[in-house]
Amino acid sequence: MNKEGYKDPTADRAIAHAEHIPKHARQVLDLLEQAAGIAGFRIKSIEIQDRATKERFRRRG
Repeated sequence: MNKEGYKDPTADRAIAHAEHIPKHARQVLDLLEQAAGIAGFRIKSIEIQDRATKERFRRRG
């Protein structure tokens, strides 16, 4: 919502897009969390970086 209280679909789409994690990165993050769980750990936050694109992906627990 904007400051007047109306919905702002453009801002909503921008926020959703900014928070989107591509499938290939999400799979890596899921695998790391599963491995930590098997070992008895919980990941509180994690960041990975694509070597080719240098794009970073974060997940916070």
